[in-house]
Amino acid sequence: DPKETWAFITWTIFAIYLHTRKKKKLEGINSSIVASIGFLIIWICYFGINLLGIGLHSYGSFTSN
Repeated sequence: DPKETWAFITWTIFAIYLHTRKKKKLEGINSSIVASIGFLIIWICYFGINLLGIGLHSYGSFTSN
């Protein structure tokens, strides 16, 4: 299911964001870049996937006439 896959990707990106904020070894990685990527992933997850019309949920199974 694409919606669940992109939701998992969103959680993974923000887990990386939290780790870059807290770990001293990862200070070189700019956490704002990771947060921006996460924001883009959220837009893809909530709008892009719904427009594809595929998936197991009711919003993803419309017919094209």
